[in-house]
Amino acid sequence: MRLKLALLAVGAAILLAVPIAWACASKADAPTDTPTPAPTQPSGSASPAPPADAYIVYRDDTGTLAVRDFATAKTYHNPIDATKEVIVLTRCTPDGSRIAYLKQIFDDAHSTTRDVIIRGSNAPSDPLTVSSLVQWIAWSPDGNKLAMVEWNGQKKQGKIYIYDIATGQKTTILEGDQYIGNIGWSPLGDRLTFYLQSSDFREADIYTLKIDGSDKKRLTPGDGSLIWLDPAWSPDGKWLVAAGAALQTVQLYRIEADTGVVTQLTTSNDIYKRNPYFSPDGSIVAYTGSVVQPAVSVNWNALHQYAIFTMKPDGTDERALTADPRGTTPGPNDPFLNAYMLGWCAPGPWLDDLWTEAQQ
Repeated sequence: MRLKLALLAVGAAILLAVPIAWACASKADAPTDTPTPAPTQPSGSASPAPPADAYIVYRDDTGTLAVRDFATAKTYHNPIDATKEVIVLTRCTPDGSRIAYLKQIFDDAHSTTRDVIIRGSNAPSDPLTVSSLVQWIAWSPDGNKLAMVEWNGQKKQGKIYIYDIATGQKTTILEGDQYIGNIGWSPLGDRLTFYLQSSDFREADIYTLKIDGSDKKRLTPGDGSLIWLDPAWSPDGKWLVAAGAALQTVQLYRIEADTGVVTQLTTSNDIYKRNPYFSPDGSIVAYTGSVVQPAVSVNWNALHQYAIFTMKPDGTDERALTADPRGTTPGPNDPFLNAYMLGWCAPGPWLDDLWTEAQQ
């Protein structure tokens, strides 16, 4: 089980999704009388219209990559030898012309390195030279640069820099003694968003920062009532969806990008919600959901089961997209359980011969 959890949790940035971490992580009180509807397809309700030209990219607990065509439900696989490498995360350019893989590689001496591999239109033939400390990457809207985040766990220091794909030049724009997580580049190209988390991981808030490193602005309240994580831009750049963690619950919230006004979107308490991302057209939000178990539960396998869920941008119509890990209702036919959301991609040349269609 430790091996399975390690594969899901490669990279500290993504790995704060482990549910049991929230049992003592927040100053907020646990919900008491809140109903706990299952975020699966409501009986008799119509499915939401599929977003045009949208693929969800995810990873299962063996390390295998998969993409789901949201409109047709076809699944494509990209097998990974998890004994030698793990895809920490993937990011696509907005136009779908390129995909970047942040890959962790294990050698025989049990040491690890990290590469950023780009595939698609005019992709570099060699991996980008990056530090083994890189945790997060995000494309600029024009696909010419990547924002990268490093985390030095020994020194407890985080850093953001801009990597120019053509020249290899790196420009540091932020450094500090906090963990920097889930960086995203504004669709307008002017700002980055991310969360800053204390070194003990008990407090976190969401910030924006101009590309030149100026005007760092906190968007969330900063009062410690919630641990704020995983901000993701709407396609129009006007607002963010993010996770807010309290005691024994993680819900999704809408945050106005300019004013910081916060609106809670979800209320169901049987799924911890992390890593939300908008579809390219903004009509659907997909996120990773993990099963909530009582603190006394010894069902560790169930505790660490993951699935991808979707909802409308206003938080309604939550439903399972991949197989529901709770087993309360049958999920769609999916050969991979423990699906972990990596993001959305528009179709393009990144979907190359590495990917093969799965037999349903």
